[in-house]
Amino acid sequence: MQKIAIVVPVYNVASYLKQCLESIRAQTYAHFEVALVDDGSTDDGKSLEIMQEFAQKDERFIILRQKNQGLSAARNAGIDYFVKQAQILETNALFDVNKPANHICNTKADFLIFLDSDDFWSTFLLEKCIKAFQKHKELDIVWFDYALFFDDCAVSEHQTAMEKLYFKKERVISAREFARRTEEINAAFFWCAWGALFRFNLLRKYNLHFINGIIHEDHHFGTLTFVNAKYIYVLPEKLYQYRIRSNSIMSFNGGLESNTPPHLENIYAPFELLSEAKFYHKSASWVLTSLA
Repeated sequence: MQKIAIVVPVYNVASYLKQCLESIRAQTYAHFEVALVDDGSTDDGKSLEIMQEFAQKDERFIILRQKNQGLSAARNAGIDYFVKQAQILETNALFDVNKPANHICNTKADFLIFLDSDDFWSTFLLEKCIKAFQKHKELDIVWFDYALFFDDCAVSEHQTAMEKLYFKKERVISAREFARRTEEINAAFFWCAWGALFRFNLLRKYNLHFINGIIHEDHHFGTLTFVNAKYIYVLPEKLYQYRIRSNSIMSFNGGLESNTPPHLENIYAPFELLSEAKFYHKSASWVLTSLA
């Protein structure tokens, strides 16, 4: 049975984390391992306590901890954990990643997927993706759609990347066809991080990671994975519930001192107004993405 590696970056999400992790445990496809990457949470251990609860009950859940470095770095830590795990299994070397003593993994990951810790999955997400890979052996990516879930904030109109590109039916496309479609509609950008199941060797072959320290990091990662894929399966079902909340890292609007994540302090500190700091950060992120 093919193994799925799941990376969940966690930062101060105690209010939503149980729903997220329960949606993983409820999957009808059960052969997976989950790397819960605690990115220096500062919520008095509440998020960590929930992670420990799941790790103690289910050996498929592993906790990795690091100082606050941001969403990109947390996802990268998850990628590197599974890459290192694969290298160890290939060479039969000793392996120590601070895993619980009762956790033993002897299977390399075949696929990798991301889930943000304030979002959650449809129960059949993994099963549907695996079936597509089993039916089409040359796929590198199964790309599914998402629905917005508004939490304590105003409802707004939104088109998903799949809707913007007018992919409405299940089908297999090549990277060239994907690129041609973006050109036809004059798309300025494309985003995908948690919206797909990736063949693990695609990430390993090209050493694909997220750019640290930026926002909209999924544009760079999504574009590189899709243009390097041999074939992509379009699955236009809204299997991912994407939560929009007023107190997320992306939308925080309080004071600079009280709400700025530690890894952004050096970027935001020179500004007196949060709006100016966020505008600078967004602009700098696009420059860094373009250069990369």
